[in-house]
Amino acid sequence: RRDQIVSCIEILLSSMLYNRLISSPRDIGNGDYPFLPLHGAIHACPLLKTWRALFPFYREEHSLDIDELGRNIAHKICSREIHNTQTDVSILQDLGLDLFLQRDHFGFIPLHLSLQNRNVPIEFVKAVAECNKSSLCQDVRPIHTNKYSRFLPLLIASNSQCDLDILFFLLKSHPTLVQPFVSYNKNGVSLVSGGTRNNNRLL
Repeated sequence: RRDQIVSCIEILLSSMLYNRLISSPRDIGNGDYPFLPLHGAIHACPLLKTWRALFPFYREEHSLDIDELGRNIAHKICSREIHNTQTDVSILQDLGLDLFLQRDHFGFIPLHLSLQNRNVPIEFVKAVAECNKSSLCQDVRPIHTNKYSRFLPLLIASNSQCDLDILFFLLKSHPTLVQPFVSYNKNGVSLVSGGTRNNNRLL
C-alpha cells in the first residue's frame, strides 16, 4: 500500500512538472522527461508541511538533480512565481549552501533568476542572499548569448525594474562593487542607477 501511495505521488509530481501525463516517472526510457521529484514539488508550490514530508524522502538521491536547463532546485524556486513568501523562504533554508553558487546553462546562479522577477518580495531576495552571501558579488557568466552577461545582481535588479528597496539592499550589501549616482526625474524623485568597475551598462 505504501508503494502505491508513493507511486501516485511521483506520477503527480512528474506530470505537474512537465504539464503532461507521466505514467511511469522512474522509467529510464522517458528520455526528455527525467525523474526530478524535488523540482516537481517546488514547481507545485507546496504547503510547507507537504514539502517537509517530501524533502527528507528524496533528499539523498535527488537534492543535486539538474534539469534540461542545468538548473538545480534552488534555481527552480528562484525562477518561478512566489506565491507564499514565508513558505518559500522556509524551503530555501532547507537547501544546501552550494546550490546557490551553481550556474545553469546560461550562467545564472539562483539569485540572478530571482531578480529577473520584478514582483519578487524583498524578503525572498534577502533569504536567497543569506543562503550563500557570496552570491551577492557573482556576475552572470557569458556561457551563451545572454543580455545579462557580466551583470552583477544590482544591475539585473535595475534592468528588471525591481522595487527600490531591493536595489538599495543590493547596493548596501556590496557597495565597493558599484559606483552609484543619483539623478532626478521631472517630478524631483530620485532615481538610482549605477555601473560596475568594468563599466557594464544597463540595456
